Amino acid sequence: MPAKIMRRASAFSFSCGRCSRCCRQQAIQINPYEIWRLARSLGLAASQFIDRHTSNGGLFLRFGQDGACDFLGETGCMVHAQRPLACRLYPLGRSLENGHETFERLEPHPDCQGRRGSRGSRGSVASFLEEQEALPYLEAAERYAGAINKLLAAIEAEAARQPALSALIRRELLQKTGAGTDPRSPWVDWDAALAQAGLDETCPPRDPREALELYLTALEKWIDDHIAGNG
Repeated sequence: MPAKIMRRASAFSFSCGRCSRCCRQQAIQINPYEIWRLARSLGLAASQFIDRHTSNGGLFLRFGQDGACDFLGETGCMVHAQRPLACRLYPLGRSLENGHETFERLEPHPDCQGRRGSRGSRGSVASFLEEQEALPYLEAAERYAGAINKLLAAIEAEAARQPALSALIRRELLQKTGAGTDPRSPWVDWDAALAQAGLDETCPPRDPREALELYLTALEKWIDDHIAGNG
């Protein structure tokens, strides 16, 4: 049966049973905002966190050979207050296409102890997102995606100016930015972004929202410098 497509107003409720079964054998993708929050909570620089707790150059949380998340302890998640968006959304999946947001219920672990709401429940996807404190994470993910889209558009515009070299230009610019492939890339390493933009000596941000604004400013400068040939 096809998954039911839901929106924020759709009826939905779920109460986690803290069984930790969803913390195994997963691929939890993370973004720089989540890396920054997790790293700061552990007293680590972003690069240290990437080296110690991620895979694929900072794209995914690291899971051990036993299949458990790096942060799964004897009593459950050890970084629960700073858990990534994917963990906050579970058991929902989210898609955003052409500005249209939809949700669908993921297939839970067969022994998941979480409880779904009854048919008469007044809960909704929107109330679930608020309960999970997911809204700041959703905003950060969308704004980071916007920065990536700006980068890709700038690369295409530069390639269009030199059609004969378009493939070469795309390759060189993507290698320069290292988006999503290099642990030291400013597209993954928040601290590297601030350093390359000359913002690393700015007073440390007081909260995650202020940090996000500073980081996006750094990415904007990074894009402009590289596409202008100054990076």
